[in-house]
Amino acid sequence: CRFFRNERGDMKKVIILIMIGFIFAGNAFAEPAEKHFDLTFDEFISRYNEAMRTISQPLRMTKETEESAEDIITMTGMINKNLGLVGIANKKNKKMTGFIFIGSGDGTELSGLNILLGMVAAVMAIEDPFLPRSERGKLIIMIGKVIKKGTIEFIRKNTKYNYAYSKVTGAMFSAEPN
Repeated sequence: CRFFRNERGDMKKVIILIMIGFIFAGNAFAEPAEKHFDLTFDEFISRYNEAMRTISQPLRMTKETEESAEDIITMTGMINKNLGLVGIANKKNKKMTGFIFIGSGDGTELSGLNILLGMVAAVMAIEDPFLPRSERGKLIIMIGKVIKKGTIEFIRKNTKYNYAYSKVTGAMFSAEPN
């Protein structure tokens, strides 16, 4: 699938670079009245994996690293060699303040489908890992339309999402409380 092809093909390096950027940014992400998801990294990963089970997909996320810097914690989670996530949390309450899901495909339909379903599972992890089938269908259609448009921002159930595509990093899908 051409929308997700990563010309560099090394997802771990991309995720590590993004994580380093968050660490150096320090408390640029930590505001006094900071909004957060009511989830820690471990809870998010558990809900993400449950969402993947709900949609009958074999992909699972595992925590790779967790680093502290000033007022934030950054975490990387890997799903496979083409899919990963960098999460940010408040150091005091350990609650996630946002994440960036990154997918770089190999040009096959399967890798494109994995990226789409990875994005769906990330939304489900925030909202409800057991989202009813009819709601999952609507979510898949909505995210499919977002991918076709290219770069876009939208709000869904008090969460602000951004999607962008780059030939270097592939698909980048971020979320933060609105």
